[in-house]
Amino acid sequence: MTDIQRAMLGDHDAAARLTEQGVLIPCCGNPPILKFHFGIKAWTVECAVNGHIHNTGLCSTKERAIDTWNTRAPILSAEEIERLEAQP
Repeated sequence: MTDIQRAMLGDHDAAARLTEQGVLIPCCGNPPILKFHFGIKAWTVECAVNGHIHNTGLCSTKERAIDTWNTRAPILSAEEIERLEAQP
């Protein structure tokens, strides 16, 4: 199982390794977007699918935004978790 799969299942150690590499965990099948808001000098990570937006709160650093995103609650359904666990 990859670190991305582990992090999506809630493994915070895997999420920490991905954060150190600057990798954002996918969300809803779309790649998340790291954004800097110049007017307020803050970072967020966002993902939008079918009009639904998932995002972090405002973060003071890029690294904190990535860490907040990568350590959010697991987003997989029970069926998706079963499929991942069945993979070699």
